[in-house]
Amino acid sequence: IINAQIQGKTESLTVVELGVPAIEAAHVLYWYDGTVIGYLIGTLNVSNVIYSRLAESTQSDVASAYTFLVTAHGTLFSPAQTRTLAQQSVNSPAVQQALQGDSGVLTYQIGGEDGRQAVGYSAPIPDTPLVMVTEVRSTSLINRVLDYFGGARAFTLITGSTLLVIVLVVLFNQLLSLPLTRLRQAVQAMKGGNYDEPVSAVERGDEIGALATAFVDMREQVRDLISELEGRVAARTRDMNATQEISRFAATQRDLQSLMDEVVNLIVDRFPAIYHAQIFLLDENRRWAVLRASTGEVGKQLLGRGHRLAVGSVSVIGQVTEQGQVVVARDTATSRIHRRNEFLPDTRAELAIPLRVGETILGAMDVQSQESNVFSDDEISVLQTMADQIAVAIENARLYQESVRRLAEIEQTNRLGTALAWDRYMRGQRARALSSAAGTPTNTDLSDLRRRALAHNQIVVGELTERQTVPIAVPIQLRGLPLGVVEWELTTQDFDENKLQLAQELANRLAISLDNARLFEESQRTTERERLVSSIAAKLTAQTDIDEILQTAVREVGLALRSPQVRIRLQPANGNHEHNGQG
Repeated sequence: IINAQIQGKTESLTVVELGVPAIEAAHVLYWYDGTVIGYLIGTLNVSNVIYSRLAESTQSDVASAYTFLVTAHGTLFSPAQTRTLAQQSVNSPAVQQALQGDSGVLTYQIGGEDGRQAVGYSAPIPDTPLVMVTEVRSTSLINRVLDYFGGARAFTLITGSTLLVIVLVVLFNQLLSLPLTRLRQAVQAMKGGNYDEPVSAVERGDEIGALATAFVDMREQVRDLISELEGRVAARTRDMNATQEISRFAATQRDLQSLMDEVVNLIVDRFPAIYHAQIFLLDENRRWAVLRASTGEVGKQLLGRGHRLAVGSVSVIGQVTEQGQVVVARDTATSRIHRRNEFLPDTRAELAIPLRVGETILGAMDVQSQESNVFSDDEISVLQTMADQIAVAIENARLYQESVRRLAEIEQTNRLGTALAWDRYMRGQRARALSSAAGTPTNTDLSDLRRRALAHNQIVVGELTERQTVPIAVPIQLRGLPLGVVEWELTTQDFDENKLQLAQELANRLAISLDNARLFEESQRTTERERLVSSIAAKLTAQTDIDEILQTAVREVGLALRSPQVRIRLQPANGNHEHNGQG
């Protein structure tokens, strides 16, 4: 998965065959600087995510209709009740059409010459190895029409026609033979997928006209059924594409506010029934659901006034943030929990979905429509899946921003610590600055370049001198802290961009070496100090007489501190004892 699918992408969906077909999803994990640090790979619960959805599409009003997913390698995903039928269609023309990247309706025969007729609509699922196929058996439907003409009624007509032909062969030939031939041609055209073949016999008022009318009505019903199937598959594909697009965008965003602003706009753009979308997040005390992102001019007004709703209040948002469950007001005119918003008077249906990660509720995603009863169970399921992915993206963005903030605090603390350490070091050296020079002195005044390099913390190039040299000042930086400046004078022949880069690299290495030297000196001083303390403590421990202890302490401390006079005073509550000595 990692080598074949992830390269150049942020996520991948792969079908694997491990005894039982499964779908694995992989997502690239990035460090804050964009470096790939790993991959998150999970296996979908096929029974809950795939089979339950396919079973819902199978339980439709279309007789003998069923839906399945299949890959180019023949891996099949189908509910148990339709798996046998789906296995017969794995290599059908509808599947081949979708595998080639096309979608549409086809009529074809399955199982050879003695097999069954089927009408199938297929479409590829973008960015996945899967194609979706919905089939309905048309053999029984078409055969009913053909049987009508090939059964008893056809026999009666043929017998009557034969008798009439004997008497009035010339007069009635055109009245019976030609309409039946055209009607049969229309039936054959229907089997081939052409539902627009003209049937002129419907204008007749006799038995043939009645049959033609019945056939035309039946053909329109079949056309409507196929259109309904096509519409359902197209809607499902549209919703899946929209969800995938929004989820893909959310997974790549690091800025929390940009993520929420773009997500609500994408929801309104990709879902025609939704005219307003917004995201609420809970405050630190988890008492209020605060509006953080909203669409359109209305959204700007709501954000401007700091719109918020109390958790647990009588409102869709209040209930969803308290209960952590989907709350829907299918008709706001009769809903008891919908809270009318003066800025959104046209809302007729409202759906709120909790944004949660595990058991923690982060907030809610709220979508509204201008039509009542517009949120079907399938639509709610799609939006809920998308909300779960958005919640994870929001939490990831929040954690990323928190880690960036903490990293900045750590870097600032390190800079302050380094500055204090170098300040103590310079005081210990009893000097305001340390300098060293090499090469031929030029007596060029570089103080202005030095000040500018320290002030701006970047290389400063001076004017060309009379000796045809170019002076430069390069700051010595350690973790963003300027320690000093390296000054050079280069001949015009040697001066170029590469020399400037080399000078900066040398200055950076110098900063590290200087800091290492300082740390080494400090460690030596610490070691010497610990040695002296241990030595004095050992000598004091060897004495048992108080005067000897005080005398030893005065002498050793004086020697360690190089002090000519040391005094120790013991002053209990009821007395005073003093010992003087010289080191």
